[in-house]
Amino acid sequence: MDAVIRFGLLPLYTTAGQRVPEDLDEPDMSALIDMALDRAFSQQASRHYQVPLPPSGWSRELFQRGRKVKLCLDKLRDAVPGFPLLEAAWDISLLNPAWQQARFEELTTQTQLTALCRPAVLWGAEGDLQCDGANVPGHSLLLDDSLRPVIADCGTLGEHSMIWLQARFRAVLQIFPELPDIDTVIRLYESCWLAQASPDTQVWTNDEVAAVRELVSVAELHAREPLHFDGHDTTMELRQIPVRLAGPSMRKVAQLNARLWLVTIRADASGEALISKYWISSECMEDETVIPALIGLERFSDLASFSYRQLTQVPGFQCCEGLRRFVAQGLAAAALRVQHSDHLDDYDLRAELAAMQGQVDARSADTLLESLTFLMIARELLVPANTN
Repeated sequence: MDAVIRFGLLPLYTTAGQRVPEDLDEPDMSALIDMALDRAFSQQASRHYQVPLPPSGWSRELFQRGRKVKLCLDKLRDAVPGFPLLEAAWDISLLNPAWQQARFEELTTQTQLTALCRPAVLWGAEGDLQCDGANVPGHSLLLDDSLRPVIADCGTLGEHSMIWLQARFRAVLQIFPELPDIDTVIRLYESCWLAQASPDTQVWTNDEVAAVRELVSVAELHAREPLHFDGHDTTMELRQIPVRLAGPSMRKVAQLNARLWLVTIRADASGEALISKYWISSECMEDETVIPALIGLERFSDLASFSYRQLTQVPGFQCCEGLRRFVAQGLAAAALRVQHSDHLDDYDLRAELAAMQGQVDARSADTLLESLTFLMIARELLVPANTN
């Protein structure tokens, strides 16, 4: 009876024996209900009413888990822009694979960017990422005007190109994993862009060519501020120096002005330099708060790639490549946004997500990513959690 009600089935026959078709009868629904509720003894039982026993241990645990799942989902919908889009994409993965691509395309065309007055895009690395032997496009991430992750389909955004984004949002900041080719730099010359540079990247300064790592001692100290980095209390030193782009591929625009940003992260306890990083930006970018925000987002591509591979191990998660990539990027974006949020409510959310995996390190992006994956599976299985 429970299976009939739960799945909306229509009983065709009942039987009290093993012979077919001799022991098959048409279902008498009233009789079935009487049997289920034991109506024949209801009057006698009412004279000897007993207090119902409390739920058993496993059922209490199940109800508690269901409530925690729903609570976490509600908080995530408030804390992470685009989280309902991620839930909808996960639901599409439950459909027949033949229908998924059309439904996914319909879903992503509904992505709304109008609420973002000054978005930024962290573009994935050029070329493909290798995931289980398959070529996967580099993961990209949309950021809001506070440089915090937003769940959106950056694959669709990429089809409109960087120039489309610049035309759509005049203040858009485009962030690259390496210095773009010269044609892209020229097209974006009057816009804000930022690219990570290697220590050996060559630039012009004072009419001389130098590697960026050689300029740390002459660059002006721009800011010094505390930074929680890799589980340690550290201090970030940010230096900045005007440069001009150089190199064999850029001879014809050797006078192209830019800025070089040099970052050193030192441990507070020892003063030791833990890491040094370098960025080159357009001349018009003067906001030094961008750099600390990017340091917190550097693991996005690794997290998204790990999630992409992990989804193949989720039972029943069989979906088209674009949908799988979007879900992986959405889970990674949500993990990073929750990890770096300073909102008081998100402290509790981090602790609850970590507790789902039996972990105590609520600031770990890896723990949060695994907890979010578990949460999406639990949302699928626990009816009270899937109310939307």
